[in-house]
Amino acid sequence: MKRFEVIVAGGGMVGSALACALGREGVEVALIEGREVTAPRSADPFDNRVSAITHASRNLCRRLGAWPAMEAIRVSPFQEMRVWDAAGPGAIHFDAADLGVEALGWIVENRLIQHALWQQVERLESVQCFVPARLASIRQGGRGRNTARSPAAPPAATGH
Repeated sequence: MKRFEVIVAGGGMVGSALACALGREGVEVALIEGREVTAPRSADPFDNRVSAITHASRNLCRRLGAWPAMEAIRVSPFQEMRVWDAAGPGAIHFDAADLGVEALGWIVENRLIQHALWQQVERLESVQCFVPARLASIRQGGRGRNTARSPAAPPAATGH
């Protein structure tokens, strides 16, 4: 039975980023994802499920090696943002020019973020991906050891 230090249930944007960051540090990770992660193409129609990526998030994606794949497909920088209170007169305006930066951030499709991170995860020897799979149970054991079971994975994966 393979032993893992961390078991990540869900390989979306956050789970993939966590597994990637831990795996790059040599942590033994089991990543359990319910659906196959498909490769997006620049010819694909734009998916309206997007995230506004800040400079800090872009830097994280760069450190994890995922940003170039996102940039190669489709990212859209934004230079201004206006936020207002629909119930009152409050409003605020942000402008990249005021801050001396090329963009306040970037709009990136969620599936593109997930796939770019997933590509990096798959390259890491310390991360084992279980796809498609779902977490069936977790049993808390003694001495900080927990056992997780996934029907599509081997009978049990142990994390501590």
